[in-house]
Amino acid sequence: MISKSLFGNRLKEQRKKMGLTQADAAQKAGIERETWGKYERGVFLPSGDVLVSFLNIGIDVSALFSVSDRQPENLLAQDEQELLTHYRQAS
Repeated sequence: MISKSLFGNRLKEQRKKMGLTQADAAQKAGIERETWGKYERGVFLPSGDVLVSFLNIGIDVSALFSVSDRQPENLLAQDEQELLTHYRQAS
């Protein structure tokens, strides 16, 4: 489970990538701007119906709850990463 603050940071990042203000995002999601701000500050997590509204406006909800920011390749051990690099360079 991720922390509320990490969830909030990720929500803020996605909102900014979409070029929306908190007010714009909140309006599109059908919630109050103050509520959106509380989600971004990690005061509390949204309910299921709000998460559905996030999906509807283009928010990647699964990324908000992801345990790790690391890419799959970064999960490999060093020797596995080197093997993968050699494989990709082979003809």
